[in-house]
Amino acid sequence: MSNKTWNPSMSNDGRLLQMRLEFNNQPSIVNGDQLKLTLNGSDFRVETTDHQGCSAYRQVTLFKSAHLSELKCHFDEERRCLNISVPLH
Repeated sequence: MSNKTWNPSMSNDGRLLQMRLEFNNQPSIVNGDQLKLTLNGSDFRVETTDHQGCSAYRQVTLFKSAHLSELKCHFDEERRCLNISVPLH
């Protein structure tokens, strides 16, 4: 994962903003201390830190219609990909 602005996709019905982070070049994220989700105004940022202390992030500016209180995220089975979804109303 490199430091950069990130382009999420919209669900087919336009009601859900979907974001996917793949950690191909990093060791698996094994605990919550290695993952930090932050919101600064409309900017949503996901930061990771590997076991050696190296950090990386992805950031996106969210729509005003995003309901962050309903944000959901989960890892895939191998903990190599974080899937995030935010409802839009």
